Amino acid sequence: MTSNAPKILVVEDNPTTRKMLRVALEAESWSVIEAEDGETALRAVATQVPALVLLDLVLPDADGVELARQLRAIPALRDVPILALSGFLSKMDEARTSGSAFTAFLVKPIEPDRLVEIVQSYMPAPPARKPSDGTGKRVLVVDDDPVQLRLAALHLASAGFEVRVAPDGARALALARAETPHVVVSDILMPGMDGFELCLQIRRDWGLRGVPVVLTSVHYVAEADQELARRVGASRLVQRSPDHAELCAAVAQSIAAGPTHAPSEGVDVIRGDHAARVIRQLERQVGLNAGLAQRCAVQAAELSLLYGVTDALSRSADIDAALRDVLASCLDAAGISRGGLFIAREDGKLELRHAIGYREADRAALEGFFGHPEILEQAFGSEVALHVPSASVAEDAASEILERASVTSILLVPLVSAGSRLGAFFAGSAKADFAGADRVAFIRALAAQIGQTVALTMAFARVAQSERRYRALMEHANDGIAVAGTDGKISQANEALARLSGKRSHELVGTSVLDLVAAREREWISDGFASLRPLETIRSGDVRMVGRDGREVTVDFSATLVETGAGRVILTVVRDMTERRAIEDALRASEARFRGLVEAMDDVVVTLDAGGRHTGAFGRWLAREGALPEHYVGKTSREIFGPDAAAVHEEAAARTLGGENVVYEWAREDPKGTKHFQTSLSPMRDGSAEVTGILAVSRDVTGQKKIQGQLMMSDRMVSVGMLAAGVAHEINNPLAGVIANLDLAIHDVADMTQAGIGTTGDLCDELKDAREAADRVRQIVRDLKLFSRAEEERRGPVDIQRVLESSLRMAQNEIRHRARLSKSFGDVPPVEGNESRLGQVFLNLIVNAAQAIPEGRASSNQISVATGLDEKGRVSVSIADTGSGMPPEVVARLFTPFFTTKPAGQGTGLGLSICHRIVTSLGGEIAVESQPGKGTTFRVTLPPAAAESLSPPPPIAASALAARRGRILVVDDEPMICRMVQRVLGRDHDVLSELDAGEALARIRAGERFDVILCDIMMPVVTGLELHAELLRSQPDQAERIVFLTGGAFTPSARAFLDEVPNLRIEKPFEPSALRSIVNSRVR
Repeated sequence: MTSNAPKILVVEDNPTTRKMLRVALEAESWSVIEAEDGETALRAVATQVPALVLLDLVLPDADGVELARQLRAIPALRDVPILALSGFLSKMDEARTSGSAFTAFLVKPIEPDRLVEIVQSYMPAPPARKPSDGTGKRVLVVDDDPVQLRLAALHLASAGFEVRVAPDGARALALARAETPHVVVSDILMPGMDGFELCLQIRRDWGLRGVPVVLTSVHYVAEADQELARRVGASRLVQRSPDHAELCAAVAQSIAAGPTHAPSEGVDVIRGDHAARVIRQLERQVGLNAGLAQRCAVQAAELSLLYGVTDALSRSADIDAALRDVLASCLDAAGISRGGLFIAREDGKLELRHAIGYREADRAALEGFFGHPEILEQAFGSEVALHVPSASVAEDAASEILERASVTSILLVPLVSAGSRLGAFFAGSAKADFAGADRVAFIRALAAQIGQTVALTMAFARVAQSERRYRALMEHANDGIAVAGTDGKISQANEALARLSGKRSHELVGTSVLDLVAAREREWISDGFASLRPLETIRSGDVRMVGRDGREVTVDFSATLVETGAGRVILTVVRDMTERRAIEDALRASEARFRGLVEAMDDVVVTLDAGGRHTGAFGRWLAREGALPEHYVGKTSREIFGPDAAAVHEEAAARTLGGENVVYEWAREDPKGTKHFQTSLSPMRDGSAEVTGILAVSRDVTGQKKIQGQLMMSDRMVSVGMLAAGVAHEINNPLAGVIANLDLAIHDVADMTQAGIGTTGDLCDELKDAREAADRVRQIVRDLKLFSRAEEERRGPVDIQRVLESSLRMAQNEIRHRARLSKSFGDVPPVEGNESRLGQVFLNLIVNAAQAIPEGRASSNQISVATGLDEKGRVSVSIADTGSGMPPEVVARLFTPFFTTKPAGQGTGLGLSICHRIVTSLGGEIAVESQPGKGTTFRVTLPPAAAESLSPPPPIAASALAARRGRILVVDDEPMICRMVQRVLGRDHDVLSELDAGEALARIRAGERFDVILCDIMMPVVTGLELHAELLRSQPDQAERIVFLTGGAFTPSARAFLDEVPNLRIEKPFEPSALRSIVNSRVR
């Protein structure tokens, strides 16, 4: 199609009709501009001027009549033919009576050939060479129809005439008088002065009476009309034709004939006859047009409906698309611009399937039927159509539905086919009222057609789905499948069978099933086919099938006689057994490998049947332990282990036979001691997933148990250490308050006694006893700290006597009822080690020494602890008891893990092993001497600490008077500590306290300065470490004045921090005098 081809604008909202129009027009080499609504049409003509417009009268956003007026108002489209399209007489009548915007009217449906013929008659003719007989001849063309006026002018101009035009008789007379034409061409049927009257006026004008007049019409074609034309003085009366060829010839002939005679009769007589002809013509035309239009409208609508349904179903392979096209065709035939189709789902709920005349944005409102789904459900369950608005619908609901649907009337009709309710259909219009009986009947007929279509589409969908399912099952089957007649001829074969045979599936059709197998197999298969009865099957799992290359394949072959309703067929199924045979071989090889693997395992692998009887026993453990498989095979657990020990095995076996995987542990005694086992039971299943036996794997975990015991002991020691550290920290805070307040009370009582105030009696002694008891608590806390593991990796100088004293105090309860304690501590240097670790060693040795002596004879037994230096200058610690002693074979195994001489349940056999490891890791030695009946001596030798690490801590100066009254800030989350420090220092200094380090920081940032800041390290919100860091960054002078208070529990990060900073630290509980001295010394 060339770019300069005539353009035709098609304005049609129905996509199916629009496509039909476009295809028919483009086949004639016309260029088509498509518009689905009025807005799109107006945008299109703004950039392209069409030669012709095909305009549907019912559009979703505009009325076709009004749109035609808007198009006519555009100057470029004033003379363009506009052809109206509609399926209803009412719209045609409205368009005809609305003015002259339309050129012609076409009733839908319209055949493509008829459409092309009509359009062609209104398209401008191609330019042609002007004939010589029209040259220089002036023609005046008169017609009230601008399109016909233009067409006639174009055709006459193409014949060489000079053309002047006039839209009515009065203007034509004026133009003719101004410039006399050679001939006048006039339409007869015109408002005001028609063609007959114009001809009379020309004949009565002396200046124009000789000008020939040619009259044209499509309605005045009777003999009486021709007679009237001659009587008024017309040269010719020509019937109008699309190509105007007859008109052009008549004009040329009239000019050649010369002037026409004047009317011979009186004008009044002629006018009377003229009026009669006009009235008669109008009556005839009106009656004819009304009848024809009525019949055409009804027939066209019905034909359009049936044509649309048939066309949609025949064109579309997509059932859902066909349903959409049917809906569009039906609405288009009815001249309805909006509608929707709801289909009932399996659960009975209505689901919107298609909508016409609405945009995608409206879909949510449509699905809920404009906020009133109950109205839709009401129509679905009704036997009659439901009109909105009507008495059957509440007024407020009807108003909301119509407003949201953008229509003034809606008709809802249930879709019923063969007694089944399929859904509901609604049609909506902004112009028409569906309350009339004729429209209700038509819509019901329309709904019936749609219902039939829905039923058909559902049936088609079920058939198509069934076909697809059958085809998919057959084509995707792993087995080869062939459908054959009772004579064995194949009518259908799938791809799997084609692959097995080495042929294509269509090549197998028409061949015999017997051709698929080797010659030696055919006889029994043929006999089997002959003896088959319905639903009987012949089968063999070892049939040889021949491929295209002659290679034979082992297959499982089965054939079944099936009744299909259309006759009997033999369904043949062929399964390739090649892979299965390979799998079976692989399984046998796998079983052999598995047996070899099991035989090589250190574990014990046994199998049991469903009755709990052993059917096999494997594994190297049996050979290593001297056990034979025969000891297990054929026996039950009760027969092997006895009734008491078998209970745990029988309970686990019962659970496994129930389908569980069971893991459990058990122990048994043998001459070498107790052995621990972990057994895993798994159910063994057959091909039907039934449990038929048990696979049991037992592992000797005796060594593992010992390692677990060591780990548990190690974890226990960690827990004890953590507990000791925590208890020490928690006791130190209140203990610090107790000691300080007791000291203050003692001092106050002494002052009162000296001043002679009151009688104190024994109060002072009582306070001193309480102070002494508090010191004992402090010593116990310090001993507990010795066993805290928080510092276990730290090494440094350790006072061996202090560690021994702490250990003896901890073990005092074990010693006092068994023996007297003898201590002999020499002058020895500190050793290099870890105080906590060494405390663990000495406590273990002291407790062992005590427990080696029976209770009840403390006066006759002794435990001696001594320290000294050996010949190498190393520190030696000896712990001796007068207990029962040990024989050499026990001494030889004493440091072996898990070895113990204590009764069952009283020892783990790990204590001395751990002591040995600790001492040797510190570079020392541990030795033992023992004789049965004489007792035991343990000797621990440790290297002394290096000289550079022995620098003593700086001594705390004696309490001195303060040089001046200073400002002291106490930061501690314990209120009691804050109050106690205020009492101790309050006499000499101004003491302020904060429970929150953040508040303390805020005071310093605000400008306050302190001589000394006593700060706890571990606090819940802001720690002392964080306070120091922030002061070091922003107020370094105040950071230097911090003295840290600690309860003794440090995290590794806190320990590292205190080792790095130069600030002094005081451990709680502290002596009030010591605190006072430290503070006074720093206030200058």
